[in-house]
Amino acid sequence: GMDGSQPRVVFRDKETSYLQPYQVTADGKQILATLVTSGKHSIAFIPAAGGPVRVLKTLADYAWYASLSPDGRFVVYDQPGLGEERDIFLLSVEGGQEIPFVQHPADDFAAIWMPDGKKVLFVSDRTGTNGFWAIDVVDGKPQGFPQLLKDDVGRRIRLNGFTRQGSLYYCLSPGTEDVYIAEVDPAAGKVLRPPAPVAGRFVGSNSEPSWSPDGRRLAYYYSQRWASPWTSRPTLVIRSVETGEERDVPVRLMQ
Repeated sequence: GMDGSQPRVVFRDKETSYLQPYQVTADGKQILATLVTSGKHSIAFIPAAGGPVRVLKTLADYAWYASLSPDGRFVVYDQPGLGEERDIFLLSVEGGQEIPFVQHPADDFAAIWMPDGKKVLFVSDRTGTNGFWAIDVVDGKPQGFPQLLKDDVGRRIRLNGFTRQGSLYYCLSPGTEDVYIAEVDPAAGKVLRPPAPVAGRFVGSNSEPSWSPDGRRLAYYYSQRWASPWTSRPTLVIRSVETGEERDVPVRLMQ
C-alpha cells in the first residue's frame, strides 16, 4: 500500500540474480521489469498478483531503462548498437517485433515515453555532454529527427518518471573520484608527502587502485563517459611507478 501497509512478495526466483522494476501497467495487473536470470538479460512482465513471468525479449546486454507506452502497446529501451555505444529500440508488446528506434554514433540511453504517448524522451551525449532529447512517434514508428530539450543535464543520471502533471523527475550523482598516492611513515603515523593525483588523462573518472606485489606498478580503471554504469565500460590501466608510463589493457569490464 502507499501507506506502507500489507507488503507482499509477488516474485521470487533463486535463478534471478538481479531485478529492476520500472512501472506498473495502467490496469495495475503487471509490472514491467528487466531481469538477469541464469546469466541472461530480459525484459518481462511480472504479474502483480503473483504467477509466471512473461518474458517479452531476451537481450544481448542489460537495458539501462525500459518504458511502456501509455496505451500499453510498445516498450522502448536501450541496448548497444553496432559498437559499445547504446541506441534506443522499440518492442511491440503483442507481436514481439523489435525495431531500431534511435540510432546514432553517440550514447543514447534511458528512453521513456512522455505522458501523451506522442514522444519518447531519452538521454544522449551527442553534443559532448548528456542532454535530454525527444523524438516524435506515431504507431510505434519514429517521426523526424530528435530535438534537444535540455543540454548538460549531468554525468551520472537515472530517470524516475513523469508525474501526472507532466514533470520529469530524475536522480543525479555529480560526484567525481580520482586515484592519489601519498608517502607515509606507518611507525610514526606521519604523512611524509601529501597526496598527489596519479592519472592526468581523465580527471574525476579514475578509481579502484591496486598495487602490484613488488610495488612497481599500480593498476586502476578510468572511464571517459561516466554516464551510467551500463553506458560506461571502464578501461583497466597499468601504470609504472618508476617511469609514469601507462598501458591500457583491452578487457571488457563493468563497473
